[in-house]
Amino acid sequence: MNRVRIGQACGMLYATDDQVTVICYQVGFQNLANFNRQFLKMKGMTPTAYREMAQRDLTPAPEASS
Repeated sequence: MNRVRIGQACGMLYATDDQVTVICYQVGFQNLANFNRQFLKMKGMTPTAYREMAQRDLTPAPEASS
């Protein structure tokens, strides 16, 4: 069940600007510390680090000047 919840949280972290705390409760966790612990265990990074990585992936690379 936690795998499904973490998957949903990943999508929300990627697609929304909602606070991590809000996402934690929306996907069904009752405790932020447990959410962070489970996320780190499954994804190898914190929810905040995941969001930062996703935002870097969405930002277009600057074009090189010739």
